[in-house]
Amino acid sequence: MEKHDIYKLSETPTPNYNTWEFRTRISAKSKGLLGTVLGTDDEPATGHSTKGRKAWKARLEAAAELLVKALDDDQLIHIRGLDSEPALMWERLCVVHEKTGVTGSATDLWSRFHTVTYTDLETPLHTHISTICSYAEALDRLHNDKPSDTQTIARIFTSLPPSYSTIIKILKLHENANDIEFIVERILSEETPRKQLLLYHLPTVSVLYLCRGPQKHLLSVKTRFARQLAELDI
Repeated sequence: MEKHDIYKLSETPTPNYNTWEFRTRISAKSKGLLGTVLGTDDEPATGHSTKGRKAWKARLEAAAELLVKALDDDQLIHIRGLDSEPALMWERLCVVHEKTGVTGSATDLWSRFHTVTYTDLETPLHTHISTICSYAEALDRLHNDKPSDTQTIARIFTSLPPSYSTIIKILKLHENANDIEFIVERILSEETPRKQLLLYHLPTVSVLYLCRGPQKHLLSVKTRFARQLAELDI
């Protein structure tokens, strides 16, 4: 699995289950399949040849396909034999990943929620914020102990590097300071300009020199300087 491929579930137990679960829920909801995945899409009581039943079976197939495509090969063993039962697939994956180890414990989830930081600038910012929100959602779903929106906003703020300090100060004073959707949207709008600024500050001589060598050396220098500049309030 690629370093930042959090759309697919891999390993058992996996450290990215909560993020995967959150993203998969959103994906299923956008396709009108969330009820089918969660097992609330009941089988129609009408005959086998009715349009309603055919539509229901089509949803089962689509939901099963959505889940299978979101799994790495090493996870397929957990759902074999459940080809047309996406709700049982979902339940089985929950049992395997949420109920084993400390991954789903309240203490572990709160610890992850409070300690995750945005230090690797190769990771998309929306992925980092989604990770924080997934921990909050898992605390609610598993332990009925969800952080408030205000707590989640504060955690997003404190997880960002000092280069975001100016926009954070502005947002704290904004009339929509407690609107998590507004806060996330504004922070994400800052990502592209900041990455462009980081590239602008790369030493020209070093980049030109490294362009003559392997591409990976150029990329490593960009990454190193990006991480250093992220600590600056620019």
